[in-house]
Amino acid sequence: MDILKKVFLLLVFACLVSALPLASATAEDEEQFMDKAYARLGLAIGWPNIDSDVYSGSTGAGLSFVGGYNMAKGLAAEVEFVFTAGTKAELGNGAEVGGSASNVAFTINAKAYPLELFSNENSPSTIRPYAVFGMGGGSIGAGDSEPVQTIGAFLVRFGGGADWMFSRNIGVYADASYYVTSKDVQTGYGTITLGMIYAF
Repeated sequence: MDILKKVFLLLVFACLVSALPLASATAEDEEQFMDKAYARLGLAIGWPNIDSDVYSGSTGAGLSFVGGYNMAKGLAAEVEFVFTAGTKAELGNGAEVGGSASNVAFTINAKAYPLELFSNENSPSTIRPYAVFGMGGGSIGAGDSEPVQTIGAFLVRFGGGADWMFSRNIGVYADASYYVTSKDVQTGYGTITLGMIYAF
């Protein structure tokens, strides 16, 4: 668990360092990013919302993979796979109980960049805030039993974040999402993801 957190912090540092020599994207570069397929790879920190008066969920870490396409000005569609592990149930005093749980989500998402949707400018800015909504499925861990019970669930995703494009091909992103589940044992879970973008 400590190793995953250290790796996450190292990725944050690497993203910031890599931004320095690339931070001068031209208007032509930005415009060429439109109507392009892209891929994202990020590290995710997640926590479950356990439906219990006794337990709450601890933080876990994992990976996020995204493939998407900028369909029109300010609009994109993407597929996301995110996995987090190491979450446990916690008592009110912070003591962890039960085994380690994992959460897996596979969602199909619609993404909107509101500053571009309502802008008269032809080329997007290098920093692009967005909102995202999606649906899909996955598995969730209860996290309060031993061994941990992992069950399938239907998921609805709500989220938002921002892209920061250094050039027409390379950028970084930060994303926060909440997944509402169809199971009472865990009503939902949240993730914060930070990673790299590559536009093809």
